[in-house]
Amino acid sequence: MSDEYGDLAAQGITRIENELLIRDFLEVMSLRDARAMDPFLHPEVRFTGSSSEVEGKAAVLNLCREVFDTFSTFEVKAVVMSSVEQFVLVEEVVWVSLDAACRSHSLMGFASFEIVNYQVINWRQLHG
Repeated sequence: MSDEYGDLAAQGITRIENELLIRDFLEVMSLRDARAMDPFLHPEVRFTGSSSEVEGKAAVLNLCREVFDTFSTFEVKAVVMSSVEQFVLVEEVVWVSLDAACRSHSLMGFASFEIVNYQVINWRQLHG
């Protein structure tokens, strides 16, 4: 019986660690510094967005740089986060503006992250 509780506790700790990892990742992404995102991503990470799919850490970081360069404001805030096993699901609000003189607009989004060895290996992103 105690092994069962130990397993449940270990699973709970892993879920919390994965959620904290993704919270930190979203904070770093909001800083718009792709280099700071590097340690969060597995070398074989795959990003699947609403209209694009890229594979490999360099390609994903380049895509992020392009997004950061497009918007003068880019900030991601988690609204709801949940995790199951190695997956973290996030309902989020993304604030963007095209230039500093423009008012920021919010986009609702949903992201799914798969974590392997404390790094994101799959990232699926939808915005609406």
